[in-house]
Amino acid sequence: ILRSQNVDGAVSRHSRRVMEVARSITSALLRSGLSLDLGLVQAGALLHDLAKGQPDHAAVGATLLHTMEFPRVAEIVAAHTDLEFSVFELDERAIVFLADKLVRGEELVTIEQRFQPALDRFANNPPALEAALRRRETANQVAHAIESRLGVPLSAVLNEMTKSTHIEHETPLEQRIANA
Repeated sequence: ILRSQNVDGAVSRHSRRVMEVARSITSALLRSGLSLDLGLVQAGALLHDLAKGQPDHAAVGATLLHTMEFPRVAEIVAAHTDLEFSVFELDERAIVFLADKLVRGEELVTIEQRFQPALDRFANNPPALEAALRRRETANQVAHAIESRLGVPLSAVLNEMTKSTHIEHETPLEQRIANA
């Protein structure tokens, strides 16, 4: 799908990194007993920026995935920029939303590091600043919900991910996508 849509290499690399982060968070949540679909999280993370560069890229990507008959992935893609979150809805959408906010380019960052440039850039644009603050607050809410569920800081999950060798090798899902 990424190749068929001519997704830029930098965007593809970012999406793969978001997928690694989302996979690590999801794996920890699965071990805690939360019911999640790991494959759905991986697909949503990998395809979240499918239409990056287009106005309202989340909606455009979601529409494209709906036409390809991937409605559940489309829901994740649609919500990756703006998410209405409730602690009772710690689901695949919330995980991809947060994972995207923890990755700048290919670099793992904190929520504050990810949002500070936007807050600085929009300091004199109240509507844009309000949207950035709302997204940052949502990211913090999702992170806190995950930490409460796991009983450990999110940084512990992410530190474990960076130690793992599996992120350096393609997973079967990635291999199937690459061979498609």
